[in-house]
Amino acid sequence: IYNDLFKSKLLTEGKLILQNDRVMISDDIPTFEEIWNKEYERLGQGKSKSWDSSVKTAFKHLQPIHDIKINAISVDKLQHCFDIQMQNGSGISKLTHMRNVCNIVYNYARKKKLISRDDDPTEYIEYKATAEKRAIRRVFTIDEIYKLICDNTDESKLILLFILTGMRPTELLDLPRSKIYLDEQYLVGGVKTAAGKNRIIPLHRDAVFIVNYFMETYRYEYLCFGKGARYTYKKYMKIFHDKMEELGLNHSEPYDTRHTFATIAKTAHVEEGARQLIMGHVRQGTTDKNYTHEPLDYLLSEINKINIC
Repeated sequence: IYNDLFKSKLLTEGKLILQNDRVMISDDIPTFEEIWNKEYERLGQGKSKSWDSSVKTAFKHLQPIHDIKINAISVDKLQHCFDIQMQNGSGISKLTHMRNVCNIVYNYARKKKLISRDDDPTEYIEYKATAEKRAIRRVFTIDEIYKLICDNTDESKLILLFILTGMRPTELLDLPRSKIYLDEQYLVGGVKTAAGKNRIIPLHRDAVFIVNYFMETYRYEYLCFGKGARYTYKKYMKIFHDKMEELGLNHSEPYDTRHTFATIAKTAHVEEGARQLIMGHVRQGTTDKNYTHEPLDYLLSEINKINIC
């Protein structure tokens, strides 16, 4: 009887917690952050840099509940984290990653019987994208490409190289010279997806001249540079915008060059499978029969169907 009365007193004072018909010491209940740190360490092994970056950012956006014990986080408190991000203008990707982080934490909590399924607030969270729609991609016209060619500056050559390779900005900016095989007319690069990483990218005949120019003119570790150091994406953005303004070209997004490659390659009847391989997209609706023998020769013949000059 004494033990029951003492237990009841501690429950009333909040020093003990009745959870799933079990009496637990309050201090033994972990916080949202403590569970996340444990699960992140366990799940993070072998994950991609993209996954790692996305969940780290998503976790930061859940900061208001970091220090709250997992069984004390109400639906309103959790919803508030999402409301803040929606008020600031968020895309569906960011909000979905936040939800995924919550799922990881609450799955652990249920597995360890820290909460019951009825106490899991994640299924009640509501969110929707509130960010402005992405800028419309604009294809460089032939006349605009000629303007870049005639400008003949290093900045224009760099933009042309993006158009001729279809590479993402970070893929080319982070490209070391050691991965350029000029004699064989290809390079190895790529980021983001399994299909995009370390892929063979054939060099169009016009791109060969540009790459050769950069490699002979400058002797730095990376192909793209600025006074001895590689360009950051922020710096390239400025270079791109300044050149567009100088030449009177209506482009605000560096990704317009990648969109241009996709468009001119399709117009030149470059096979769909080759376009997907070059751009690092997952191949769909194609077979591997075209790529099993001499893939570089195949890709070079396809990319050189494009005629600009």
